[in-house]
Amino acid sequence: MSHSPPPKSAKQLCKVEKVTKSTVRSVRIAHATLFPTNASVNRKSFFKRIQQGDDETVAFLARSSTNGAVMGVCSTQRSQKTEGPATVYILTLGVFSKYRRLGVGSKLVRQLVDTFRGTAQTLQLHVEKTNEIALSFYAARGFVVR
Repeated sequence: MSHSPPPKSAKQLCKVEKVTKSTVRSVRIAHATLFPTNASVNRKSFFKRIQQGDDETVAFLARSSTNGAVMGVCSTQRSQKTEGPATVYILTLGVFSKYRRLGVGSKLVRQLVDTFRGTAQTLQLHVEKTNEIALSFYAARGFVVR
């Protein structure tokens, strides 16, 4: 009888990176696949803001550490407040189906929390009331329905 170690989760096998000029094309492809009906996050102007690296629009890519495959993506928009801590809106957070329930989405959320800790008062997003899976996912990570 032999004992083999349990398979590594995608969470251990993925790295999250801030999107840059060289990776924005991967985000565009992921968005077109994961969010095909969301015109606002598939516009050229949206990707141009990400590519320019402005602090108002930030995106992250989850990639496989072994082969570089895109596993998931998230994008945010900072509110336009002039004083006090900002609110950051999570515009998109999606994980390709073969990587779901492996910790990739959680890793993306942790990256968002770490990135905006101290500079944003809240992270907010909209979820359809009928999307029980997403509501449960975000509730388990400390988000509150308002």
